[in-house]
Amino acid sequence: MLEEPVFPLEQMKVTWQRYYIFDLLEASGIEYENVLLVDADLMGFLLAAAGVGGLIGSIFLAGFGPDYKFKGRIYICGSLLGTFALLLFAFSESYILSVILMLLIGVGASGFGVMQTTIVMILSDKERRGIALGIVTVAIGCLPFGFLFTGIIATIRTPSFSLGLNAVICSILIILISISTRSLWDKIERHNKS
Repeated sequence: MLEEPVFPLEQMKVTWQRYYIFDLLEASGIEYENVLLVDADLMGFLLAAAGVGGLIGSIFLAGFGPDYKFKGRIYICGSLLGTFALLLFAFSESYILSVILMLLIGVGASGFGVMQTTIVMILSDKERRGIALGIVTVAIGCLPFGFLFTGIIATIRTPSFSLGLNAVICSILIILISISTRSLWDKIERHNKS
């Protein structure tokens, strides 16, 4: 057992919201081709839109450069953008709107995904960085519990409702974390430059 935390406890909240946020689209059980009334080619384009959004978001983030200090703001705003877009996507019946929302989900996911590990790397000491990243991996490993929750709600109600509920829960958690962890809004700088 460690005698002291790997990195500040309030910063660990960043890792625990992982299992509600993204990767829910595949597990939602929604047959989007029946909702949006499109063929397999357009469904492929729709699913690729999240990847294109992720690429756009990553290029945008790279433009900030390594000296940008407000990484927590990118994390919070990216997470909220992704979950709000996911909420709208869950109930969208328009193909064009769904593609736009998938692009936004990808952009938001890039802010979330990049900063999730970046913040952990910056705030953890060199000697404990592996442990800190292990904690992030454990949080990511909780994803099946999110899928289980999604599946149960989808069975009780509808897959769209379940996906929307996940987005609402995630948005609430992100807002609560951003309020309770004010340091995410401040400059995040490496304490030990190694």
